[in-house]
Amino acid sequence: MRWVKVIGLSLIIISFTFICRAESFSKTVNITATIPSMNGLSVGISKIDADTGKWYPNQSSIDFGILHFDDTYKIFRADCYYAVDVGVDTNAASWTIEHNAGTITDGKGHYLDDNINVTFMQQLDDTNANELGRYKYSNSTRSFVKSQISPGWLRIYYGVATGNPDDPAEVITMSKPAGTYTGTITITLTTH
Repeated sequence: MRWVKVIGLSLIIISFTFICRAESFSKTVNITATIPSMNGLSVGISKIDADTGKWYPNQSSIDFGILHFDDTYKIFRADCYYAVDVGVDTNAASWTIEHNAGTITDGKGHYLDDNINVTFMQQLDDTNANELGRYKYSNSTRSFVKSQISPGWLRIYYGVATGNPDDPAEVITMSKPAGTYTGTITITLTTH
């Protein structure tokens, strides 16, 4: 009889377990978001007064104007120099900025390519920077990869040679013919 009670009690417990058993169901939902490739290059040109150091941003070109003759050193000088800030707007993992210097000529076979200094900087903020190289304009076609510039941005200084012994460019003397000299610079962003 005891076996009957145990078996009966076991059947009641098993029946109660099946009746009270909770059921659950699940469904997996996929989540998707696509981030598009973004690539852009911004260029800001600032004119800097050579005497006062005052900056004039939002320039549309590099225009040294009419050079003045320095009677003491017998060279032509500019009243200003320029800073070109190059910003990279891309979410690419790696990229390269190329600075390609075209010829600066009067169109009559005379050039200023050896008379302009070009200095490349990794600009960390408005006042801190690391120099990446200083060249004559004629030797300033250069490329920089992301790791050389980031964090920060590329700043390029352009200035007519002043005779500073640390500068690579040659001064403009009376041997350079009078005239208007023009040229172009091309800055290209390539993503990898």
